[in-house]
Amino acid sequence: MVYTSQQKGNVAESAVALELERLAPAIKSVIRVANQSDPNHWDLEAILADRCTSFFVQVKHLSRANLVLDMSHLRDWLTARTVTVPIWWDDVNRKAYWVDLLRYMIRTGGTLTRSSAAFNQQLDLNELNADDRASKESFLAWVTNRCSVWPRMHIEPNIGLQLNPEFPVGLIDIVREPDILSFLPVNSKVIHTLEQYLGQIPGHATLVTSDILKAGQTSVISPTIAATELARKYRIPQGDHEVINRLATQLAAWANAVDDTRKNQSAKVLWAFDKVLSITSYKNEGDVILPSFTSEYTYPIGRLVNIVPPEFLLESLEKILTRDRNFQVLLHASYYLGLLNYPRSTKVWSRVRAIRQSFQNRGTTVGPMNPAVQRQLLYTEAQTGCEEAKDKFISALKNPGAAQFDAAFNYHYYGGNAATIKTRFERKLDQSFGHSQFVREIVSLIYQRLSTALRDEPSTLTRLIPSLWPT
Repeated sequence: MVYTSQQKGNVAESAVALELERLAPAIKSVIRVANQSDPNHWDLEAILADRCTSFFVQVKHLSRANLVLDMSHLRDWLTARTVTVPIWWDDVNRKAYWVDLLRYMIRTGGTLTRSSAAFNQQLDLNELNADDRASKESFLAWVTNRCSVWPRMHIEPNIGLQLNPEFPVGLIDIVREPDILSFLPVNSKVIHTLEQYLGQIPGHATLVTSDILKAGQTSVISPTIAATELARKYRIPQGDHEVINRLATQLAAWANAVDDTRKNQSAKVLWAFDKVLSITSYKNEGDVILPSFTSEYTYPIGRLVNIVPPEFLLESLEKILTRDRNFQVLLHASYYLGLLNYPRSTKVWSRVRAIRQSFQNRGTTVGPMNPAVQRQLLYTEAQTGCEEAKDKFISALKNPGAAQFDAAFNYHYYGGNAATIKTRFERKLDQSFGHSQFVREIVSLIYQRLSTALRDEPSTLTRLIPSLWPT
């Protein structure tokens, strides 16, 4: 019997609804969505038992043609306040497959300049099988997390990526236009120049963001054209050469940061953004896989962590530090805990101390690298404002064994590159870098010990002996 497209769609919808219902009790109910103005949008709504949140489903019969979706629909789903999950039904093999839209957007480069989205069955589709424990748990963990995180992905008061306090960019904006990542952090002088001339800039912050970012992209080709177009957009007279020249200078400085390695850097930041999303999804040990704890990897991730609101990552980082046993993941989490952009009035160090003490109580479950994680947590506690932690860290560095370990730890962290070590530490010690005085005191002592070892005992730097660090 040959089915029409409509009949295949009805069969797929019924089959997917049944597969979702089989995920009970985690899924409380599945409702067919009626009276949709566009039949190509949502078909089902699934209610999760956890917190009674829900997600929408668009169902498609699996075929090569149906793996291509209208990009306008994806834009609608990304801006909706409720998560949308596209699910395809393979009637031949009796299997359902779902897609993580955020991962797809990151992999393919956003929604701009494309009218359709073509999904790759091998790269993008994940099997949903209620009879397979791994498949079931993977989907439920993912959709539960997305439903809890999704509202925070959209711009609300103090939510979104803060390039500076008056200049928010939502995570959804990043997903829709990943090229934004090439220009983070935004040169705030541009926005300040506009503010000085115009007073309060007209328009929604997101639209202003978009205009500034477009100017940044144009400035890679011509800062003068970019400044002229931006001035025209905000009705600055073309005869006002002082303002336009200042914008051109500022945009040129921004553009100079984006050199021939732009594509490579963009790829790095997209990779980092994917890791940040993975951290937000953390629930249990093994949920996050991170590379070795070196500056090559922590810098692109840390760059994003520093502009994400702390509430977006803090809980997940705490879970990692209280549940995981992979020392690489723990070192990353300890490091990022100190990079979050906390409100100045917050005594974050007390929360970091509680995490550090909880980690100490776990004993040796992490293995021989346990002291290295404790070292990083103590540094983070000092970094977030604890004088006592600073004194403990400095006291530890006065011990020859601990100083030897710390020098080797930093040597490995910077890939054993003496030039990189010199550049990074001199920047950290720069008064304008933003570190508090007592953190600079720690950094100065670390650099002093490391420089001495590089000069007098370079062989000690290749041996990383965590047991030398006092716990």
